[in-house]
Amino acid sequence: MKRFQKDCIGDIVSIAELTLSPQEGQAAFVTHRPNLEKDGYDCFLHALDTRTGEIRQLTFTGSEGCVCFIEEGRALLFPGLRDPKDTERVQAGEELTAFYRLPLDGGEAEELFRLPIMAGKVLPLADGKLLIVAKHDLSRPDLTALSGEALQKALADIRAERDYEVCDERPYRADGQGYINKTRARLYVYDMKSKELTAVTEPHFAVVTFCVSQDGKEVYFTGESYEVARKNCDGLYAWNVGKAERRELCQTGAMTTAVAHVGGRVWYAAMDAKMDTDIWSVPVQGGQPALEYALEEDLGFQNSGDTCRGGGCNFTGRGDALYFVKSDRRGAHLFRMTSGGQPERLSGEEIWVNHFAIEKNGRILCAGLPAFGMMEVFSLQNGKSEKLTQLNDAVMGKYELAQPQYLPFDSRDGVDLDGWVVLPPEAQKGKVPVILLIHGGPRGQYQGTLSFDAQVLASAGYAVIFCNPRGSSCRSRAFADINGRYGTIDFDDLMDFADAALRAYPQLDGERMGVTGASYGGYMTNWIIGHTDRFKAGVAQCSISNWITMYGCSDIPWFFEVGQGGTPWDGYEALWRSSPLKYADRVKTPTLFLQYMADYRCPMDQALQMYAALQSRGVETRLVLFKGDSHVMLLLGKPSHRVRRHTEMLGWFDKHLK
Repeated sequence: MKRFQKDCIGDIVSIAELTLSPQEGQAAFVTHRPNLEKDGYDCFLHALDTRTGEIRQLTFTGSEGCVCFIEEGRALLFPGLRDPKDTERVQAGEELTAFYRLPLDGGEAEELFRLPIMAGKVLPLADGKLLIVAKHDLSRPDLTALSGEALQKALADIRAERDYEVCDERPYRADGQGYINKTRARLYVYDMKSKELTAVTEPHFAVVTFCVSQDGKEVYFTGESYEVARKNCDGLYAWNVGKAERRELCQTGAMTTAVAHVGGRVWYAAMDAKMDTDIWSVPVQGGQPALEYALEEDLGFQNSGDTCRGGGCNFTGRGDALYFVKSDRRGAHLFRMTSGGQPERLSGEEIWVNHFAIEKNGRILCAGLPAFGMMEVFSLQNGKSEKLTQLNDAVMGKYELAQPQYLPFDSRDGVDLDGWVVLPPEAQKGKVPVILLIHGGPRGQYQGTLSFDAQVLASAGYAVIFCNPRGSSCRSRAFADINGRYGTIDFDDLMDFADAALRAYPQLDGERMGVTGASYGGYMTNWIIGHTDRFKAGVAQCSISNWITMYGCSDIPWFFEVGQGGTPWDGYEALWRSSPLKYADRVKTPTLFLQYMADYRCPMDQALQMYAALQSRGVETRLVLFKGDSHVMLLLGKPSHRVRRHTEMLGWFDKHLK
């Protein structure tokens, strides 16, 4: 068997948008796969017979990202730009999306209709109607009534503005989306019979999350309308499809992350600035919200691995019950609860559920991870699970993969913590160098699932160790709350884990240790090299070095203001105390900085400042900037950039640890 190398990511299949047909026994999903030759990703539609597990690939252009069933399940509908002329028109400044019908009994996809909007997700409604979410740009002129010379002039004016970004709102940019000033996510209803397109939300309203009622006759959505700055206090609204009327259900007073129709109520998840989440419900007619469940852990699929690209529904209603994914210390699991009750866990620890769909007979299909492996579709019924697909079986049998070994340990003040150790084959013969891997967040978490980073490093002869220090998610709110304490107890926990791993595994060479991490993991890498010399090399990825200059540059300012104690004018001392740059004069560790130039979560200046500080003090350092990549490059970046990232990491660690 071959070792898993940096360019093996092209073999990996991820599963997204698992959706069920109205006809029993039929489902569809989208696969994502890195294509190293074209340096992009292939996305294909597949049909799944849920009774036999038979899979049929339905599309082959590699550009289909979402899908829904229409015509009582006889056909699929998906948006796209398959005609090169349409692509040219969009590149010239027009807004349009074509929608294609694909019959399931055979035949090619054919254009069914087109709309003058930039559509994304599409969902079926009752009576042959569709719910469509689209990007709406308030700064653009309305082109729908223009033609000929007037249209060409308007398009020329739009193209002339491409060299400029004008900001008069906040937020003005978002990671992975670029500059978003004057843009909104907007909902529309399209009637396939009358060919009428109706806007559900007004131009200034920013939709956050939405769902369709169980009978398809109403749309529930959250968000807020603003003209200068978002307040992150979403309202919950309903749209009656038949009457084309909107009503307000309640004001949530928080940021919402999910919404679902459950019986006679609408349930929603609301997150505060500390990222703690509560689940509430309100009558479908509107009224006073009721607290249904205060989560100690975290909602949704929380896993700091790098094997899942894409997602789907993980919060939905069926009858009088809410079904949702919640992550805890042992994985990401599916739960069911009714109003006034407690959550009932439906999935076991053998599956890490990413998203799911519920069949009419009550059986649940889950797209997720096995305890150690890559994404597949599983069925879940009566507490028993069965793997339905084998999309990654060949890959799992092709490579020599090192399984993480669980290593629980106690912190110096007696808190029990979770850690793992991945040993390379070389560990059977003698001591091996060690890499401490630190997750992002800090409200992220590691588990014993498969990680590309860990496998690539282990294949190169390194032992990889990782843990969940305090500040990590999925245990309790108190455990996750390190606001104002970054670099204190979390640093102690990481150092205690390194000591525990060295004690438990004599094959680990404590004199040849490196440290790396991304986002919060990059922050901690910068912090660690300023507070200990035990690591002989560091690799800080999309890191943070200076909380003061971070202000106003990140796309989640509320998170940093709460987490670090304020703004530069009312919390300067607290911000500077927890800034790694403050301690740069102590650094002796050779450090590589990997930074993504379109990262608007942890912007480029953060790496530049720390790099410049080390350079000025004569510490060996190197800075590599990746053009066009955002904060989530390790999942969504160009495949060639993902390979280069590992090339740089391995080159740096090989130089200093071998």
